[in-house]
Order: sequence, then C-alpha cells, then structure tokens
Amino acid sequence: MRLSRTLAPLLALLALAACHGRAPSEGECNPQAFAPPPGASATPPVPEPSTASAPLALVNFADGFAAVVARVRPSVVSISAAHTGPPVWGLPGATSDEPSTTELLASPDPARRGVARGSGVIVSNDGYVLTNHHVIAGADRIRVVLADRRDLPARLVGSDPHTDVAVLKIEAERLAPAPLGDSAKVRVGQFAMAMGNPFGVGQTVTLGIIGAVSRGRMGIVDYEDFLQTDAAINPGNSGGPLVDVEGRIIGINTAILTTGGGGNEGVGFAVPSDLARSVMDQLVREGHVVRGWLGVAVDDVGAEGADARGGSLEGALIGDVTPGGPAAAAGLQRGDILVALNGEPIADGRALRLRIAQLPPGSTVRIDLIRGGQRRQLSAKLGTLRER
Repeated sequence: MRLSRTLAPLLALLALAACHGRAPSEGECNPQAFAPPPGASATPPVPEPSTASAPLALVNFADGFAAVVARVRPSVVSISAAHTGPPVWGLPGATSDEPSTTELLASPDPARRGVARGSGVIVSNDGYVLTNHHVIAGADRIRVVLADRRDLPARLVGSDPHTDVAVLKIEAERLAPAPLGDSAKVRVGQFAMAMGNPFGVGQTVTLGIIGAVSRGRMGIVDYEDFLQTDAAINPGNSGGPLVDVEGRIIGINTAILTTGGGGNEGVGFAVPSDLARSVMDQLVREGHVVRGWLGVAVDDVGAEGADARGGSLEGALIGDVTPGGPAAAAGLQRGDILVALNGEPIADGRALRLRIAQLPPGSTVRIDLIRGGQRRQLSAKLGTLRER
C-alpha cells in the first residue's frame, strides 16, 4: 500500500505528459484511467508560479527528452584550441597537472601536447559561438566541429577571464542556433541537461536538476553567479550548453567540484545565460568588457551589522571607501550597510560587486543604505573599473 501511494501521483503525471495535446477520447488518454487506486491518498497540491505548458509538448513518457535534444543538438559544437606550447589555462586550479577541489573542464589532448579540447554552442545565424575562456586561452589556432561533422576554422572575437566567457565566430551556412533563455527565472529543482563532448567521445547529453542558483565564493573566477547542477559534466564539457526542457540555453558549463579524481561527482557549475549574454554583447561590440566601478571594499553583514538591521544578515557592509572614487563623491562611508541598488535588494557583498560590474561606467545608481540604524538613500555615478 505504501508503494502504491508513493508512485501513483508520479505515474499519473508522466501519463498526462504523454497525453498532452491529445483528446481525452483517444483510447488510453482518458484522464480517469490514471486516477490513483482505491484507498491511495491524494497528494496535496503544491502552489506553483504560473508557467507555460510548452515543456510538456517536448517531454513525454514514451520519448523522454528526445525532442529537446533533437532541437538543441545541431547547435552544439566541439572545439579544439592549438597552442605552440602547453595550453594557457589562465584560471585558478585549471592547470592540467595540478588538480584542485574545483576543476575546470577543458582537457588537453592526450595524443598531442598543446591542444585543449572543449565544447561550445552556436547562438546566432551568422555564426557566433559561446564557449569558455579557459578552453581557448592562449590558443594560436581554433577549430570548431559542428554536429553535422563540418570542420571549420574559428576566429576569436573576444574573451573575458573574469567570468570565463569567450565568443568565437565561424563562417558557414545552414547554422542552427539555440536560443538563450532567461536564467533569472531558473528555479531550484527544475530539469536541466548538459550537452557537449566529454573526454572527446562525441556529443553527449546528461540529465539532472538545478541544485542551486547564484552560487558564488568558489574561487573559480572573479565574478561568480553560477547555476549548480547534478547533470553529469566531465572534462571536455567546458563551454557546452546547459539547457532547460524547452531547449533554451540557461547556462554555459564551466567547472565541477571533485575530490581529486577529476571526474563528475554530481556538483557542476555553469555560467548563467544572462551573465553570458551580457559579456557576449560587449565582446561582440567592443572586443573587451568594460565594467562599472563604485570604489568600495565590501563584505557580508556580520553579527554587528545584523543587529542594526533587526537581525537580518542581508546587505553589503562597506569596509573601506576609495578616496576620490564614485562612492566617496556620493557620500558613502565605512560602516554603511547597502541594502538595495536601484530598488532591488542586495543579498550580500558578492551580489553587490557583481551587479555593479554589469552596469556601464557613467551610470547613475540609487543606493539604499543603513547608517547608524537609520535608512538613507544616495545616488552615485559609476566610474570605470581598471581590471588587474
């Protein structure tokens, strides 16, 4: 009886997914046929935000996620980046002979020293390809192999080591770009598929869920806002897409957490599509990324700051203000707790730093802060961040 009560709601959901778009009169697609057996307790409904029914049109009991994969597969590419010397990985913990707890995923070609292999995804009809910076860092020649086996030279449009995003350009006809989704709408627990060329075995798809959003403080790159997933990600998957059940790119696979063996252990990280899109737009337009600068050193709100906020740990605590910088000109002071930027709450110091960096220099931002237990509002005009 316990097994029946546990499986009945799941079987009903899968069966209804299989019947999506078919009339109730079509044989097995009578909803009553999937009612729980007598005596099984109904599962209380869980309130959910309103969502479109489109995913059920692609996912069904008979074919699983095959329609989603068929939609995205032509967009996924394999990348080889040749170097005159060993690959220049250029990110913490990313050298081929020095594994760390958090490992990036491009892999050196065992048959040819100086070649790194990774993945990418076509995002426009005119041949722009998103991938990771560490896949192509320091490369002299880059080639892209499409799903239909066309082998093409690629030009590096631009690369940003601070987010591990790079953009390539290929010249070809009949390209099939994948759409970029809205990663801000991604929710913990939703399905996600990682696609790419792990270990050079060929295009591969793995299925999991989103385990966390806005994951940071991993020490991988300077600006971290990762999606975390348990979809299997392995060396060679770097730069490949993480997609949702509608075939939209929600992230670019970047790194895994490992105990040192170098393989997948169920904790993978992807650059969210919103951040990747923002970086890509600047790389295509300018060839490099320009970031806003406020001129403060920030930390998370500790116990003392929480007391000033009625026990809340949300916000960014200013530890120092750069003399002559935008923050100083606006009147910000050491010890201020920044709680909102342009009306949007600030979760912590990392979130403030990321959001400021995504704004263009010259922008005027509205800052809500707490000083001496009193809430205040100031405006600051951002300067230009000088990257190290």
